[in-house]
Amino acid sequence: MNNEKIIIDNLQQIRVDARQITDDNSLRNAMDKYDMIFTGKKLNTIYSVELKHYLTTNHGLSIDHKEFLLIIPKVCNVLNMNYETLYLLEDPKTIADYSIELF
Repeated sequence: MNNEKIIIDNLQQIRVDARQITDDNSLRNAMDKYDMIFTGKKLNTIYSVELKHYLTTNHGLSIDHKEFLLIIPKVCNVLNMNYETLYLLEDPKTIADYSIELF
């Protein structure tokens, strides 16, 4: 399975699970399952650095950080997910991460 497919398949499942967050218990379950923080008013925002860690640890994703950052906008567009680019403070031209709005 290629890297884009791994990312897309997992983002789709994370979106499904995030939509099921209705209380502190379901939030904790999602955070434990994916080892990432869900933020935002609707608890529907994650960060790509945590996504990459989850995919590397649990789904054998083998990709360097720079390449991963190049793929995120593409897969978010495919899935109609909004994302925000986060830059390094010391070098505002360098992308550090993305926040991904699941729905």
